[in-house]
Amino acid sequence: MWKTIESGNAWRGEVCNRAKDGTQYWVDSTIAPFMDSHGNIQKYVSIRFDITAQKAAEAELQRTTALLEEAQNVAKMGNWFMDLPSGRVTWSKQLFTLFARCEAEGPPDYPVVINDLIDTDHARQSQAIARCVRDGIPYDLTLQTREKNPAVRFVHSAGHPRRDRHGNIIAVLGTVIDCTTEIERENTLLAAQRLAESASQTKSEFLANMSHEIRTPLTAILGYCDVLSDEGILELASSQRIQTINTIRRAGEHLLTVINDILDLSKIEAGKLVTEEIETPLPQLLLEVDSLMRPRTSHKRVKLRTVLETAVPDRITSDPTRLRQILMNLVGNAAKFTQEGHVDVRVRVNRSGGKNKLRVEVEDTGPGMTAEQAVSLFRPFTQADASVTRRHGGTGLGLTISRRLARMMGGDVRLESTELNKGSMFVLELPLVELPGCEYVVDLSECSLDRNEALPEIVNPLTGRILLAEDGEDNQQLISYFLIAAGAQVQIAQNGKIAIEMLETAAMTGCPFDLLLSDMQMPEMDGYTLARTLRADGNGIPIVALTAHAMAEDRRKCLDAGCNDYATKPINKAALISTCRQWMKNNGGDFAPPNEKLSSTKIPVDSQFVSTEILLSELADDPDMGPLVSRFVGKLGPKVTLMREYLSNDQLDQLGGIAHQLKGAGGGYGFPSLSESARQLEEYAKTDTDLAKIQSAVNELATICERAIAGGIRSGRPSADTPTVEQKS
Repeated sequence: MWKTIESGNAWRGEVCNRAKDGTQYWVDSTIAPFMDSHGNIQKYVSIRFDITAQKAAEAELQRTTALLEEAQNVAKMGNWFMDLPSGRVTWSKQLFTLFARCEAEGPPDYPVVINDLIDTDHARQSQAIARCVRDGIPYDLTLQTREKNPAVRFVHSAGHPRRDRHGNIIAVLGTVIDCTTEIERENTLLAAQRLAESASQTKSEFLANMSHEIRTPLTAILGYCDVLSDEGILELASSQRIQTINTIRRAGEHLLTVINDILDLSKIEAGKLVTEEIETPLPQLLLEVDSLMRPRTSHKRVKLRTVLETAVPDRITSDPTRLRQILMNLVGNAAKFTQEGHVDVRVRVNRSGGKNKLRVEVEDTGPGMTAEQAVSLFRPFTQADASVTRRHGGTGLGLTISRRLARMMGGDVRLESTELNKGSMFVLELPLVELPGCEYVVDLSECSLDRNEALPEIVNPLTGRILLAEDGEDNQQLISYFLIAAGAQVQIAQNGKIAIEMLETAAMTGCPFDLLLSDMQMPEMDGYTLARTLRADGNGIPIVALTAHAMAEDRRKCLDAGCNDYATKPINKAALISTCRQWMKNNGGDFAPPNEKLSSTKIPVDSQFVSTEILLSELADDPDMGPLVSRFVGKLGPKVTLMREYLSNDQLDQLGGIAHQLKGAGGGYGFPSLSESARQLEEYAKTDTDLAKIQSAVNELATICERAIAGGIRSGRPSADTPTVEQKS
């Protein structure tokens, strides 16, 4: 400063001074020298302006700018400004970083910047900026870069116009944000979703094929068990043969249950299981579950009781199949784990807050659970204790499926209470929708179980011609056997193509078929194509689909192809014949719908439905087995007398022999509880020296025999010479 002044020049600058109170202040100072005539500095003149506020504003601006740059750096965001009249473009510091350009070189020209994007996005950005400049339309785009900066592969670009006071567009302000992480995370999630959907589709196809591959041979296995039972004259067969047949049937049915559980869970998880809302006869459904579960408790010291705690409507809107499945699971579990005591099924209607609910409690005196075991109870493939699976079997899916089904129906299944060594209580709650005009039932003894519904009865023979399209040799023979035995004329086609030729030939010769029974998976032409082809040609022959697939959409797929009805393998003989009779033209007019409410066969019950008086054979409605069952029941009285005599004379070997005979024959004649009780007695007679235990086993078996005899007398089936069981202490 002084050097400038002393040289005779004026000096101007900003000076920071300190006031007397110690505070700093800024001045804009100009100092000029005044010279005499000889050129010597005579004096100085100083002009000062206080610029403290201006300097404070500049400092704040610098601080704010630094913060903005730091924020943009953290957010990986830059901004730019394009002045339209001058064409000048300015960039923020972070924008140079995003596009890996040198800040000292200044912003690049627009064509250079736009070429930093891939070709397709280059065009999108150019069009967006052009619309913004021309029409004032803001834009918001996600763009992919050419990766000049390898870390920045995607950017989010947005821009909007700036106008003068006359509304003319004079500039465009834009922002650019690095969104590489978000876009690539989204792409990863989309790829994972597509992979998961593909895996789910693959799993569904695998399960459908697995179902077909397992159910098809199961049809033959279970069907030929029926053939052996029908043809073998069980009374003349050895107990070992009867036991072998029953073992095969039980193993096949168990395998079928496992398959159904796995498929149900898979359908629920895939969102493909759909529940219905149709008319449901609630009391009959409760009686049916009780009837089906009673054999599981009758051979143990367990009482199964089904009671109504409040009046219930006789008809509701629900899904009867799924409701029955849930109750079978809950009651079946209770019956399986309870060895002594009771299994109580209590039903009531709760009405509160304008919402009606159906509540079913299933309480048992089984082993109960610890709190730790209860926590994992509703997890798939999980049971309360690993040892449970070894003792009782099962997949651990029943409760999981029951809860998910209940929730799909708007309700829930939960464990209400449990205590180790005391028992457990499960509760099912569902919304209750009563049908208009329904009546209320207060006592289950007012109702009856339609046995024709639980066990379809074949009364009249089939009359007519059936074409069976099936490529499996075992199933050809088995299904043909059932149909021919029922009175039908059957011809076989190896695939759909042959079936069409046979149908056309039969029609031309004046001997058309009355029904087409078609497998849906066959070589050359499958059942779906066969049905569609026939319907397209105007052929209206009734078509019943046979398929081992059990996925939820399979029934709809068959019906959409043009089939009239659907049967799932393994084939149920009685149900198959009933279905065929329904759709055949010459059915004799004797078909009755399977959900008919009334039946000529009624099972009387007391107010608690504890049927300890009679025991009916599971084959009681089979016209072929009926006479054989009657003869078997007619011989039970003398066998009970012999058992008591052998026991009183300590002839345990002979006692075990009779028990062995009854064990093998009981299940074959439809008395599984009798077989189980006889098995227990045989085991005690061979290995136990506790006469009191043997006496108890004899009494239990004798009681079951007496109930079977009473059931035979009630139904009028046993022969006239059926003796009375002698009672001995």
